[in-house]
Amino acid sequence: MELAEELAKYRELSKDELKSKIRAVKERMGEALVILGHHYQRDDIIELSDFIGDSFKLSKVAAEQAKAKYIVFCGVHFMAE
Repeated sequence: MELAEELAKYRELSKDELKSKIRAVKERMGEALVILGHHYQRDDIIELSDFIGDSFKLSKVAAEQAKAKYIVFCGVHFMAE
């Protein structure tokens, strides 16, 4: 299955279904996955984040995650500029 088709399946899910899938992945991966949520993010992203803060704090937290294989940084648009 192509990536575009795979992503399309997720766009069809309800917010509750998506949250359930994300929680299941987090549980399965344990400390190998860390989700960082910028405090300007939407509540549904903050709800799933392991750590919440501003860009500086989250960067420091990310550097401390020695057991993490994957770090998902849910930033905000202005951070990319």
